[in-house]
Amino acid sequence: GRANALVSQHRPAEIAGAGLLFDLILVDAPCSGEGLFRKSPEARREWTPGQAAFCATRQAGILKDILPALAEGGWLLYSTCTYQPEENEARVAQLVESGLEEVEISMPESWGVLRKTLGYQCYPHEVKGEGFYFALLHKPMTNPARKEKIPKARNWLPIARRQREKIEATLPNLSAYALLENKRHGLFALPEELLPQASPILERLPRCRPLLRPGHLKKELFFPSGISALQSDLQQNRLSYELSREEAESFILGHPLPNRLNKRGLLLLSYRGLGLGWGKGIEGRINVKK
Repeated sequence: GRANALVSQHRPAEIAGAGLLFDLILVDAPCSGEGLFRKSPEARREWTPGQAAFCATRQAGILKDILPALAEGGWLLYSTCTYQPEENEARVAQLVESGLEEVEISMPESWGVLRKTLGYQCYPHEVKGEGFYFALLHKPMTNPARKEKIPKARNWLPIARRQREKIEATLPNLSAYALLENKRHGLFALPEELLPQASPILERLPRCRPLLRPGHLKKELFFPSGISALQSDLQQNRLSYELSREEAESFILGHPLPNRLNKRGLLLLSYRGLGLGWGKGIEGRINVKK
């Protein structure tokens, strides 16, 4: 899992309407999927001229709605997996008309990427992959940069020191993370250094949260989540228990494991140094925690 990311269920207009500004926006737009025709019979069956026209209209709306959230001096990368000019070049032309500048990208000729009037097209018979289109645009700097005011934390608050100590007893590497609790979403972790950037987003977008959920506290006990076992930054600790390949396969199937090292209590089960999940060691075996 990646701890330096937030996940949101907001529409583009809601993100821009919250007054947030981003230095880089990737719009991987929903499209008619013509670039998948080579490998997907289903994509060929589902395609219609009406669907392509509908996608172009939806893409135009997405770009119009998200554009105010692009900071001056920022970059917007637009992409689809189709060949339709109305979904590709026409949408980039829309952005250029809105004041953005298309940026040429230098690529080796051996890559087989075709330069279009606006943007770049990948064809499956020319590149190692499926059909794809992309364009990079830049928003010129016209006004001096203004420092964004960080709203006071109201919805995401740091947990109490005593609670933090209980969590770090299981996940000691969380000492470099801010542990934030939200009444709606629960307990999450975010790298402390990213808190100034993440706070405005979390406070202004109610359906947005960090990706890393360490676990939950119940009656003064901490129960780590399965996601925390997969987080690479948290894996090296005193609870680690390395599994053989056969044991790792048994773990995935949910079977109890032999306790070869006779370790007791909560264990971080790993294979080749990569965390898989949690188990509880008792005499003779390890019970898999689901």
